[in-house]
Amino acid sequence: MTTMSEAAWVQAALAALAEGGVSAVRVEAIARKMGVTKGSFYHYFRRRRDLLDAALTAWEQLATEQIIATTDAASMSPRTRMTQLIQTIFHSNPTHDAVESAIREWAATDTSAQARVAAVDARRLRYVEGLLIALPLPPAVAQSRAALLYRALIGEYTWRRTGGVALDEDALDELSRLMLTRWR
Repeated sequence: MTTMSEAAWVQAALAALAEGGVSAVRVEAIARKMGVTKGSFYHYFRRRRDLLDAALTAWEQLATEQIIATTDAASMSPRTRMTQLIQTIFHSNPTHDAVESAIREWAATDTSAQARVAAVDARRLRYVEGLLIALPLPPAVAQSRAALLYRALIGEYTWRRTGGVALDEDALDELSRLMLTRWR
């Protein structure tokens, strides 16, 4: 049997999480599926919780920080960045939807995961609020719209995960228009 890299273990943990929730992230099952020994796991992690923490960190980087960095690099205009962000985050990706949903389900029963999800939620909301304030919208309006957009996104993950059809381009254009409408 061969060994896996730390990154491969984390990706395998995310895949297991997406497939079966946090209870599916089992060292022995992942090792067997990947054709490696459990010793490979212990080369990088002391315990399962360390792997779960690494999976949360990877999720945060991929599903938050990379999206923010890509959005910021795309344009100087807050309006364009907001439109691109909506297109990016609402883009249908079954694996992403499954990971996001599984992490939120896990956070409902685990205070450590809940704290990490709350920090990610706060980071995402602050970013969207900042884009909306830069339009400019008053801070209270930006905060309200950011919360509405974010809750719509979480609902979209659940909707698609349970077989619903993803929002189409026209709906996403309308959502962008609503988010970008000037406040009176």
